[in-house]
Amino acid sequence: MVQGVGDDEPILQWIPLIKKIQQAGKALVIDLKPEELEAFIAAVGPEGIHLFVAAEKHIQEAIIKRLLRWRSRG
Repeated sequence: MVQGVGDDEPILQWIPLIKKIQQAGKALVIDLKPEELEAFIAAVGPEGIHLFVAAEKHIQEAIIKRLLRWRSRG
């Protein structure tokens, strides 16, 4: 599966499938918009998730810090 554009783009519609893939012990590469980050990490654990977040330089450090907290929630 490849996350697309248009109707396929909003990542939150894929949460049930993402969780199913995680439960199978598989890894995923997820492309997020910065504005989707909080809702995504509230819905999904970090296990097997590899994120790509295209963000402007002025918010990159905050995103990295937030992802580190998410990853360490255990």
